[in-house]
Amino acid sequence: MRVRIQIDVDGITDELRKLPDRGKKVGKEVLGIVTQEIASVARATAPEKTGALRGSVRATRPVMTARGVISAGVMAGGRATAPEGHATNVYVAVQEVGHEHTRSGAEVTLHSETGQAHFIETPAMRLAPTVPDRLLERLAQESA
Repeated sequence: MRVRIQIDVDGITDELRKLPDRGKKVGKEVLGIVTQEIASVARATAPEKTGALRGSVRATRPVMTARGVISAGVMAGGRATAPEGHATNVYVAVQEVGHEHTRSGAEVTLHSETGQAHFIETPAMRLAPTVPDRLLERLAQESA
C-alpha cells in the first residue's frame, strides 16, 4: 500500500503541449524541483514511530505520459516499507489521510508525538500554486 496525491494545475498542461521540446524539458525540470521540495518537507513532518515512514518518502522522476502530460509525484510507503510489514503501510495510509474507518464504522485516528498527519498533502497544497509562476520564470530564462 502506498499513498499518492495528484495535483493538476489548470491551464498549464495545455500551454506546455503547445511548446516545443524546450517547454517540455522546462516543465519536467520545474516539477522535479517542486516535488523534491514537497518530499523534503514531507520527510521532516512525517510522524516518526520507527523511522520507516520518514525513510520511505520519495519524489518520483518527472516523465511525459503517452497523453502528453508531465507527471511527477511524492509517495510514501510501498516497497520501501515492505520489510517493516503490512502494519507499517497501513500506518502510512492512515497518517496521510489523517483517519481511517473500521469495518464497524468507528473512526480511528493515529496520534504521534512527532510529525503530523497529511504530511504530503500539506506541503503539496502550499507549493502547487507556485508551479505556474516558476514555469513562466524558467521559460523566460531559457528564452534570454
